[in-house]
Amino acid sequence: MKTDTFQKIAEHDHTGSGKGTQIGTAAIVADAVTGAKIRLDNDEYLRGRNFADSDNLSIVKVNASDLMEFGLTANNFNIKNNTFITGRNQANSDNIDIIKVDGGDKLEVGTDVSKLNLVNDLYLQARNQANSGYINIAKVDTSDNVLIEAHTISQQSSVTLADNQPTTSAGVITLGSNEAAKIHYRIVRNTDVQSGTLEIEQSGDLLFDEYIGDDTGVTFSLNSGALEYATTSTGNTAAFTYVIIKK
Repeated sequence: MKTDTFQKIAEHDHTGSGKGTQIGTAAIVADAVTGAKIRLDNDEYLRGRNFADSDNLSIVKVNASDLMEFGLTANNFNIKNNTFITGRNQANSDNIDIIKVDGGDKLEVGTDVSKLNLVNDLYLQARNQANSGYINIAKVDTSDNVLIEAHTISQQSSVTLADNQPTTSAGVITLGSNEAAKIHYRIVRNTDVQSGTLEIEQSGDLLFDEYIGDDTGVTFSLNSGALEYATTSTGNTAAFTYVIIKK
């Protein structure tokens, strides 16, 4: 009895092969397994069944460097609105805000970006004013040249030029140190329309001034990097619309 019965019962560990039937899922009560009963070995994935029920898929693990590692591409990963995804700083003494969707549903970066790598020959884009499409800004092409889209500008604005301004006015445009710029402009004064191009540099030279259309009575000069103007007396102000491309 001791050898054939009681000893064999004591040896039952439910591993099969005469030591008791292995415990199946149906033998475990729902919610019976707690966190204290679950611990994966290091570098061992938690797994899940695929949709076809034909294979196991790796989900997540703690790898050999003691870092969490995902085994699958995440299909949906939602962070609470206006809450940053954070990363540990180099000294491992604090968390650094990385990125979030803010209270206005806009993407906000929480720290300086030291490097931004785009795929070669792929444009950096921005949303247009109507929010109906994207506008190409710049890219590095297949020959490693930096291309800027023709409609991309550094500054666009419009000002009113006073009538009967015989001497130079306050600067309409001011260049920084060692800057140069090309200015495409349009002047509308009553029924007269003048379209032209200016090229200026910070040293004080007005390199190029050419226009087509009407003579609106506006002349330009450069004073210490500031583009100034003078106007004749016609009884009408002038609308000066311009686009600046700096270099």
